[in-house]
Amino acid sequence: LLLWLHCSCQQCTAVSFCTPTCAEAAWNAYHKSECLVLPALGELGLAHLALRTTLVLEERNHEALLGMHD
Repeated sequence: LLLWLHCSCQQCTAVSFCTPTCAEAAWNAYHKSECLVLPALGELGLAHLALRTTLVLEERNHEALLGMHD
């Protein structure tokens, strides 16, 4: 018997994560920017994936730019 445990976002009920570590990583990478607007994004179909992709890429670009100044 496989028991699936999950960790829900503490700010919204729209998403769940496999562990608190994954939840924290998602929060830092993109979820903090999408959390409050997810209910509206759900009505847009797959458009939320475009937003998430943009947020993740923006965060990675920001981290890369910060690394250049170290």
